[in-house]
Amino acid sequence: MIFLDNPIRGLFDDSSIDDAKAFCNVLKNVSKKTGSAVLFTIFDNSDVAPEKSINNIGEELLSSLADELLLINYGETMYNGAISDVAAKLGGCGYTNTESIKTVGFIMETMKTTPFDELKQSGFFYDTES
Repeated sequence: MIFLDNPIRGLFDDSSIDDAKAFCNVLKNVSKKTGSAVLFTIFDNSDVAPEKSINNIGEELLSSLADELLLINYGETMYNGAISDVAAKLGGCGYTNTESIKTVGFIMETMKTTPFDELKQSGFFYDTES
C-alpha cells in the first residue's frame, strides 16, 4: 500500500489542474503495475488561495483523480463508495447543490456548516453498532 498525505494540495487552479491529473495518472499506473493500493488524503485547506483550493474540483475531475471516495467526519465514516454516487447520497439525505458549487466544495461546505448530529439524523454515517 502506498499512502500519501494531501499530495495534490494547491494544484487546483486553471494553470496547474493538468499537473494534478498527471500526478494522479502516475499513481494509477503505479497501482496497476505493482498491484498496490494507493491511498491519499485530501482535506479542506483554508490556508491555500481559494483559486488553488481542493474545493474547486467538480465531480468529473474528482472521478478522474480517484476511483473511490471515503469521507470521514469526526472519526466516523460518512460516505464510502463510488465518486459518481456521492451527489446522489447527499441529495438522498436532503442536501442538494442548488448554488452550482463544484462537487468537492459542496461536500466540504456541507460537512463544515451542518451540525454533526443533523448529518447523522439525515442518514449519513454507517451504523457501526449493528
